[in-house]
Amino acid sequence: MLFVGDSVPLGAQGAVSAALAANFVLDFNASVSRTTADGAAVVAATPAANRRAVVVHTGHNDGADPPIFAPRLQGLMGATAGSELVVLLTIAEARPYYGGANQTIRSMALARSGVRILEWGARSMSDPSLTRPDGLHLTAAGAQALADMVNVELEGWRAGLDGC
Repeated sequence: MLFVGDSVPLGAQGAVSAALAANFVLDFNASVSRTTADGAAVVAATPAANRRAVVVHTGHNDGADPPIFAPRLQGLMGATAGSELVVLLTIAEARPYYGGANQTIRSMALARSGVRILEWGARSMSDPSLTRPDGLHLTAAGAQALADMVNVELEGWRAGLDGC
């Protein structure tokens, strides 16, 4: 499975890797200042065998401008064609403009089957101990909470594949 993101989930790489290690081969690809368009390029360059499931947590760097963000997210969604599962994480609404980005994320998820939303934004906003003072980047507790949330979603998907 592929996890693609920007600097926010980069802080959870160790926790995500540990949480998924028992049941998934993980390709974790996050970097500082990554835009959603850069994330689409990562997905497109990843072999299909490594992206049966794709987890996406981007938008922190370009979500403030809907006319830019929406087509970039659409391009990322297009790059996931052929993936069995796409999980989109919402953004913590630490800035007023992230509400619009989250609406875009939710609407794109509804437009395609096999796409699920994880409400990370709501989860992280409900517990200030999960993020640093900027309200976005993760503390150790936030990294673990994000990893656990992703793991639960992927385990549910995997159980459905196994017929459990």
